[in-house]
Amino acid sequence: MDDITLLTIGLVVFAAAQVIVQVRAESTRRIERQADHDEEVDRAFHLAWAEHFRLDALADQLKKRDLVELTILGVLRPEDVLPRDWTAMTGALSALGREAGYLGGVASTLAHDLSRQIAIYIGSVRAFGKDAPVGTDAERVDWIRTHYGEDLAPWEKSIRDVATQLSLLMWDACIQNPRASVLRQLNFSDNVLSDFAKKAVAALVKRSKETGTLGPGAS
Repeated sequence: MDDITLLTIGLVVFAAAQVIVQVRAESTRRIERQADHDEEVDRAFHLAWAEHFRLDALADQLKKRDLVELTILGVLRPEDVLPRDWTAMTGALSALGREAGYLGGVASTLAHDLSRQIAIYIGSVRAFGKDAPVGTDAERVDWIRTHYGEDLAPWEKSIRDVATQLSLLMWDACIQNPRASVLRQLNFSDNVLSDFAKKAVAALVKRSKETGTLGPGAS
């Protein structure tokens, strides 16, 4: 075998090795890019999921509490059903995909409609309360409930129902991305101290047992 042949073989082997190195490097970069993309989507999912969880807790509170009492105490607020940061929420839903963005737009409309319903309800309760005899907050609540309970009942039912649907709608937006179905094992520390952390962990465990996901539990 002459030198030219050996040189040619060497060049071919070298070229093949370079191709293999490039293919492996591109494969590594592709994996890294996918990992970065998945991480970005996961952050968006958790932001949207946190909003769903907040709305779920709010809807549960509205079901259990007397809305007249909450109004008289000044703790029923129309803005509570709206995200704290629309820009961040819109960006998160957009990152989850077109379908999530669309359902997020529907949720935005529903949230504003619910906010107006609550504002109207609060205005009505306050207007009715002007005729109540002077007394304690509890007495005003009883008086309004006795004299205007039937008038307020349809509004209360609508507020509670829409709040629940808004929470579910936000979850529906979350699950439009395949990353939502990824099994996420949450290994919380056993020595959490606050009652709030304990309740939150218990709620997540309950959801996981009922649905296998971080989504809504059985009602």
